[in-house]
Amino acid sequence: MLLITIARLTVLEMLRRRLFLVLIGLTLLVVAFTSWGFGQITNVGARPLSRVEQVAVVSQLLILVGFMFSFTLAFSAVFAGAPALSGDVESGTALAILARPISRAEFVLGKWLGVVITILVYALPTTALQLFMVDRVVGYVPPHPLLFIAYISVEAVVVLTLALALSTRFAGMVGGVVALIFWGVAWVGGIVGGVGAALDNATATHSNDARCSNRNIMPPFTPSYP
Repeated sequence: MLLITIARLTVLEMLRRRLFLVLIGLTLLVVAFTSWGFGQITNVGARPLSRVEQVAVVSQLLILVGFMFSFTLAFSAVFAGAPALSGDVESGTALAILARPISRAEFVLGKWLGVVITILVYALPTTALQLFMVDRVVGYVPPHPLLFIAYISVEAVVVLTLALALSTRFAGMVGGVVALIFWGVAWVGGIVGGVGAALDNATATHSNDARCSNRNIMPPFTPSYP
């Protein structure tokens, strides 16, 4: 099928750029460093932390690590997706491909599928590895680890899809910047939603991006949003 062929070629093109190979290497270093840091959370001053206190601290730090992965995936999705179509159009490669018996829909969907596969191959193992290392080091597993991994991955796919769609009408860099702006607005809206829930403000609470992420990481005995 031509769509699968385009997707395969797109994956190979992503690997030739070495962007994700570099990201994987840096992510492994970050996972090792954060895992070591989590293992050092055993006391406050001279007083040892109780198990409940230790898990509470780890859960909050894990939320920050989750936001770091969210940033990394969003930027990776934009820089991988935005030039995927516009680059081929500007170089004339798309015109040569579309002269063959392949529809525009197959070409675009093949590009999208290839970049999505690349993003997920990076996102799923690295996020799962971080949670696994936290479990091994401090014995803490978030209440909904699979939902958290799915949430982070779907977020990257949505940003990627938006960047790819915008790149069909604008230059790759412009489409990527616009996609990042929309993602930033949504991220800030999630923070506002969390603050609104804490203050029992119905208007601010409608933005629940950050609340979804936090619920999947925070332990059941810590205060959560209603």
